[in-house]
Amino acid sequence: MASATVLTRLPDWSPRLFAFIESRRILPHAYGSNDCCLFCADAILEMTGEDLAAGIRGTYSDQAGAEAILEAHGGLEAFVISILGEPKGPLCARQGDVALIHTRHGDAVGICEGNHVAVPGDVEQILIPLSQALKSWQVG
Repeated sequence: MASATVLTRLPDWSPRLFAFIESRRILPHAYGSNDCCLFCADAILEMTGEDLAAGIRGTYSDQAGAEAILEAHGGLEAFVISILGEPKGPLCARQGDVALIHTRHGDAVGICEGNHVAVPGDVEQILIPLSQALKSWQVG
C-alpha cells in the first residue's frame, strides 16, 4: 500500500480553489503547463501550499514526455497513488479532492468542484459529472 503525502488545507482553501479553477476555465490542455496532472498539482498547491509536482515541473512539454513520466510510474493511476496514496470510491470525493475520470482521450485526473470534476479540455476546461468518476483521492 502506498503512503499518502500528508496535506493540510489552508484556512482559506475554498476561495483559493475557486479562484484557481476560474483562472483556468478558458485555458486549453497543454502538456507541461496545463495537463491533467499539473492542473491537479496546481490546485493542490493553491489549497495547501505544497507543490507535489516540483520534481516534474519543467521536465516535459509534449505528450511523449508526459507519457514517459507516467510509464516510469506504472501509468496514471499508479502515479497518483505514489503521491496521494490509495484511492477511495469516486462518490467519496468532496470539493478539492482529485478524481480519476475517463475522457474521449483516455483516463485523466481532475479536481472535484462539487457535483463535477474539472479537467483541462482541448479548447477550455471541461466539467464531467462526479457520478462518472472512477476513483478519488482525498486532499487534506
